[in-house]
Amino acid sequence: MQKHATLGPYVLIRTLGSGGTSKVKLGFDPKNKKYYAIKIIKPHHMSENKEGIEKEIKMLSSLQHPNIVNMIEVQENAEYQKKSGETYRVMAIVLELVSGGDLFEFVAHSGRFSETVSRTYFKILIETVQFCHEQGITHRDLKPENVLLDENFNIKLTDFGTATFLCGQNHDEKLFTQTGTDQYMAPEMHFGDGYSGAAIDVFACGVILFLLVSGHPPFVKADPRSDTYYKSFCKNKSKSFWNKHEATKAKEDDEDFYSPEFRDLIDGMLAPLAEDRLTIEQVKQHPWFNGPTISMEDLKKEFSCRKKKVDMELEKIRQIRKSSKENIITQVEGQVQDCDCEYQENEEKGTSNNLDNTRSLVEIELEQRIDSKVDLKQERIAREYKNSEDGYRPLTEMFCVATVKEAFLYVCLASQAVFNEFYAYDGEYKIKGKLLKDLGNCNMNILISKVDADTCCIEFHRNKGNSWIFSQAVKDLKEKITSLQLEYNVGLA
Repeated sequence: MQKHATLGPYVLIRTLGSGGTSKVKLGFDPKNKKYYAIKIIKPHHMSENKEGIEKEIKMLSSLQHPNIVNMIEVQENAEYQKKSGETYRVMAIVLELVSGGDLFEFVAHSGRFSETVSRTYFKILIETVQFCHEQGITHRDLKPENVLLDENFNIKLTDFGTATFLCGQNHDEKLFTQTGTDQYMAPEMHFGDGYSGAAIDVFACGVILFLLVSGHPPFVKADPRSDTYYKSFCKNKSKSFWNKHEATKAKEDDEDFYSPEFRDLIDGMLAPLAEDRLTIEQVKQHPWFNGPTISMEDLKKEFSCRKKKVDMELEKIRQIRKSSKENIITQVEGQVQDCDCEYQENEEKGTSNNLDNTRSLVEIELEQRIDSKVDLKQERIAREYKNSEDGYRPLTEMFCVATVKEAFLYVCLASQAVFNEFYAYDGEYKIKGKLLKDLGNCNMNILISKVDADTCCIEFHRNKGNSWIFSQAVKDLKEKITSLQLEYNVGLA
């Protein structure tokens, strides 16, 4: 068996990300000693979305820009060889590799940016989006995760999978496909009306700017029917919106956290009606936009320090990945040894309190604590755990030494404490939870799968909604589950 999979001349090191129809791999070209991001599309996905993929390639070909991730080449019939030696044909889009992380990571792990730093990056972003519009293209999924940073902390716009042409199908500049990420989508998209690609990109840029300066998003969804923060905009009560956000910020010298010019720019970019929203040219003429910026030299110094914080988090993840398998084995072996000793002691006493009986008592006690809406008598199927190509994912997985049913009971109890609403899927060890918070909502799924007879994996998947709220929910759920495991003396990893 070979050490790495290959794709044509490229050695595939690891998975960088994945979507519904493709995977992005880190590829290395031994000839020029360079790394690339390679988007791999299987034939059946190619046939399902041929028009969309061809459109993405056409757009990337026309978007050669220093602040856009550039396409290197397209291989329409590349040979993909797995580690096992099995081969099959795929389509591959080879892209420039940008390895410095993204704006979301830097805000999440190193804190919000000053207005000066935010303005510096925002100006580059606006100029880049304007270039796209000049080529007749709207991105439609602008968000911090799609704004990458290179080794010198220059920004690179990426992920044009949902991008399209500004002209629209009827060449009337009206688009109708509801796509993108809820948190950054303009209200006209949520209402299902026809929309202007240029206007919705401006709206998304406004959300990104607010997030950079504040350290959190302005709202979860620009829909006044469900989001109290955005409702303020629709009722022309932006003062109420800003007062709510000011209340969460520390004041200095009795001054407001947000400058008047910043508020005015955000009000204009997030206007509920597209015709009232600022255009890119109007954004570029705004006083806040034309304020002071930081030099690239000073920016590099600041972000080199910030990156150390981000790298520390990544190093923690790597260490957890490295030790997770050993921890699971140690926990399982320790649990088995403890149970063997207990079994021998009970045999000497003439009792039969073995492992199976102990676990059944745990199940009985836990079942008595779970809400009646979960049907615990239902027969459920336990899926086999499939380890990802990246290995253990510490942010969205946890392992425990317990049966799948026991883990399901722990998750149900934890869900009652964390979610506003939750329910269990019929016939599966799967739970759907819904969180409703002041700063946003989040829907997520939790899947319990079987690793072996004594170990299972609990996977957390964000269905839709706020990424920050999802991360906090996973943290809270893990703490609740761990607490229950310790309460009932069940191993964990």
